[in-house]
Amino acid sequence: MGDSRITPEVIWFENGNGIRFPAIIDENVDLNQLNPLFWGSTLDREQHIHFLLYTRGDTSPYELTVGNVDSLESSKFDKALPTKIVIHGFTNSDKVGLAPVARSAYINSKNSALPPVNLIVVDWGKNTFLVGVKVARFIEFLVAQGNSLNKIHCIGHSLGAHIAGFAGSNMTNMTLPRITALDPALPLFEDATDENRIDPSDAAYSYPYVDVIHTAGGGSSTNRNGRAALAFFEPRGHADFYVNNGKTQPGCGLDIFGACAHLRAYEYYFESVANPVGFLSCECNSWKEYDAGTCECSNVAFMGEHCSNSSRGMFYLKTRSRAPYAIYTPAKIKQAFHI
Repeated sequence: MGDSRITPEVIWFENGNGIRFPAIIDENVDLNQLNPLFWGSTLDREQHIHFLLYTRGDTSPYELTVGNVDSLESSKFDKALPTKIVIHGFTNSDKVGLAPVARSAYINSKNSALPPVNLIVVDWGKNTFLVGVKVARFIEFLVAQGNSLNKIHCIGHSLGAHIAGFAGSNMTNMTLPRITALDPALPLFEDATDENRIDPSDAAYSYPYVDVIHTAGGGSSTNRNGRAALAFFEPRGHADFYVNNGKTQPGCGLDIFGACAHLRAYEYYFESVANPVGFLSCECNSWKEYDAGTCECSNVAFMGEHCSNSSRGMFYLKTRSRAPYAIYTPAKIKQAFHI
């Protein structure tokens, strides 16, 4: 488990910035039966899970409540638009981590050509109980009010990636069409069964799809630098994208705890919202072959928001060391791949 430490009262878990925080649990809980998605004080429970709606141009959110039809109908939620549900990592919030980056991409973008969406941030910054189940109930509530399941896309980072998967596999008589897992967390999940972590079966509607972006992965509890690994390196989806080898990222320096590389996953993803072709990736047997230029690249995919649900396999790509990270433009793609 690397630096993670367990006692009958607490689990120490690294957040998205590589800093360890205590997750308080009940001392009577059997740790062998503990689902990591249920971490948190037994006093916190559901009242600390917030579903915050943002629409184009909003500077502050509107909170939606499961079962409260009035809260939905009085909001600016638009059934005609795609709905993006984003779930942050451990100890992050609506104000820290991927949520502000998601708002910049979907809500506050200066690119007027981008289509509008309903952006819902799942804010569980209090380290709450049963968050995955609550997300599943929220999605079911949206569908019950006439919203198309086909238009709902769940995006989670780190521990939030597993929460997205857990929500997808615990919905009643329906499952999500697409889940995007951004560098899914490794500690305490490496030995878990698939029903307790992100895997391809978590999305299975009319077009089942799970896409995964790897940026700070480790083979088991440690990566090649010998530090505690923050995220999975093994494939966890229908399409797995390994960026700059999937373990370390250019521009992150020594990055002892892997925090910089870990957060790059959502920085890459949300940059792709306005740049559909920038993160062109090649299917290949390994990073070594890709880096050596020996891959045929006969099967390519676009990593990120515009990834096709027909893309299957393990894909590799490189980025710049600073934003904007994407290398490709339509002209470069046409020149290099004749597509």
